[in-house]
Amino acid sequence: MIYQLMRLDMRLIKPYMKSTMLLLFVAGPLFAIGMKSTAMMVMYIALCAIMSLGYPFTIIEKKNGNLLYGVLPVSKEQAVTGRYLFIIAITVAAALIMVALSLIVLPIIGQAISLGTLLNEALFLIAGILLVAAFQVPLFYKLGFDKAKLWSYLPFGFIALIPILFPSVEAFDFSILLKISPICYVLAAGILLFVSYIISRKVAK
Repeated sequence: MIYQLMRLDMRLIKPYMKSTMLLLFVAGPLFAIGMKSTAMMVMYIALCAIMSLGYPFTIIEKKNGNLLYGVLPVSKEQAVTGRYLFIIAITVAAALIMVALSLIVLPIIGQAISLGTLLNEALFLIAGILLVAAFQVPLFYKLGFDKAKLWSYLPFGFIALIPILFPSVEAFDFSILLKISPICYVLAAGILLFVSYIISRKVAK
């Protein structure tokens, strides 16, 4: 039954994925080739994945999608579990797409392919998406997508303002963070996602 819920989420977002696919498979590689760096492409992939996580919530809210879920004999807890498995599936798909596109783009821009580097980038991508999902999803369940949308992005605005609000932070060597194994970040993000899942089960309506 949970698998059916995941498939329903996938079907719901399918009509909205055309622009996302264009961003992923056209704009991302073109920017990477033009800038001779895959950094922008990876950012596009992360952005597309994060946007996709919110699609089921906004569709349900705006198009009475709860009627579709209502035909399935599932509990609230099962529905939340299906949504979080959907999140994990989207995250893994984003990492695989990133690796596949990098393998195509890197030779074109004249950069060597390092499987170790690609693995690290994939792990960082997974950790980033899971971290965002861990924060946003309980808000979507509690407030609804439209009301929670602004609040869900506030932390990222705060991060951007840190150098202005706390000038001493500029002296911090952020390269230290890159020396930590990305597996640690994935594990930390996974723990936060599990906490998020517990919260969502309690606040989901």
